[in-house]
Amino acid sequence: MTFLSHPLSCPRPVRAVGLCLAVAILCSNAEAQPCEGDGVARLTLLPKSPMAAGYPICVQLTGVPLSPFTVAGDAGEGPVSIPPIGTFCLDGGENLRVLFDGIRRGFPVIPATGEFTFAFEIPARAEIGGRTYFIQGAVRDPDSPTGFTITNKIDVPVLRSVTETFRSTSMRDDSMTTAVWNGNGALRGRVSTPRQVDLLPPETEFLLPDPLKVEGSRFQLLYTSSRMNLEQGESILAMSWGPKSNFVFSSSYPDLTMKLGSTRFANLSQRYDANFDEDPTTVFDGRYTVPNSIDSEFQSWPRFTTDFEPGSSRFVLEVSVPPGGDTFQLFRHQFIPGPGTTRLIGPFGAVIADIPIENTTYHTRFKVALRTTRAVSNFYDTGIDNPDYLDPRVVPRSLPGATTFSIEFEGAEDMDLDGIPDAGSSTGFVSDVHDLDGFRLIRFRLTLRSDPRQGLLPV
Repeated sequence: MTFLSHPLSCPRPVRAVGLCLAVAILCSNAEAQPCEGDGVARLTLLPKSPMAAGYPICVQLTGVPLSPFTVAGDAGEGPVSIPPIGTFCLDGGENLRVLFDGIRRGFPVIPATGEFTFAFEIPARAEIGGRTYFIQGAVRDPDSPTGFTITNKIDVPVLRSVTETFRSTSMRDDSMTTAVWNGNGALRGRVSTPRQVDLLPPETEFLLPDPLKVEGSRFQLLYTSSRMNLEQGESILAMSWGPKSNFVFSSSYPDLTMKLGSTRFANLSQRYDANFDEDPTTVFDGRYTVPNSIDSEFQSWPRFTTDFEPGSSRFVLEVSVPPGGDTFQLFRHQFIPGPGTTRLIGPFGAVIADIPIENTTYHTRFKVALRTTRAVSNFYDTGIDNPDYLDPRVVPRSLPGATTFSIEFEGAEDMDLDGIPDAGSSTGFVSDVHDLDGFRLIRFRLTLRSDPRQGLLPV
């Protein structure tokens, strides 16, 4: 997956260089300069992506169909005379890189269409930014006096950029990084074996109106991550409820919906929809069937279709049960008289709960696992007082299964040029790097989400 200003629509790069992060800072278009060649063969730079470290660029060669050709790049312009072919505007020194050597090897050749399009990746090294490189080629041509046609020279001015290849840990923010960033050239997520967390407060014996019943219901429960000892980045994979006396009645509940969402409130509001900080995650929607049992310490809620990671220290479970279930179920619970609202319950579709104050906790079992880890960098100095940032490019090595990643950026000022953010100038992390135009210092936060069910990691 690649984030670019313009999508690249040309072949794979001739020579791929490993890259995990590149932020291009300035952009300009390359134009043909002197050394226009001596015949019909032409090189054209296709403006498909920024010319920056770690980005692929696309080039088209036109010439005599079915003729072998050679294309090379260099850091200097030359000129250099190569008998019997002619004079090239390339330096020909230690920085010369031959991309195709068809004249010597006989392959590749220009297709019958007379056009050959190729891509190559600019090495992911920040130090090459701000320099111009040069590409030129030659095509075997029987109509030319020398037997060869030299193409025009094209210039590739490489933009200044910030790059991170993860081949070092020097820019790792140790206090905020939880992903595996050990300097071996790759950033890896982490995942843990699922573990079980039980909430078993002292049981209260008297009966309450519970959610699973023929008439249907809408109920919410408030949980705290600290009470569950959830670790940063852990997700809830599954939940179970505690049947009273371990007895479950055989029943089916059509169209049951389960949602989980974060909340900042220490007590639930009587109005259901006011208790979520943002739209909750629907973890199940469908028919829920339970078997008859007389020895179930816990009965599983329906299998989640997605995981839920609490975004704050508190979160809310909401279950909507339409009318039509076969029978009722009784839940083990703790009821504490006095202030505090940790449970709401009312009719299906209710907007406001029937009981405004109720401090009730159900016996609940959670299955949780570490899913989310982050890599946070220190601030990079762009060396530019007023940079104009382009879209970043992040190159995944592996994103198996349900693994994902996202990236955010933070900017800061550095008026005294000591490489340290000026006090109070940090922007906080934002998802759009363009919001940071003008900030000399920049850093990133990569969030990696693994697949704990299959043990798969993003790299």
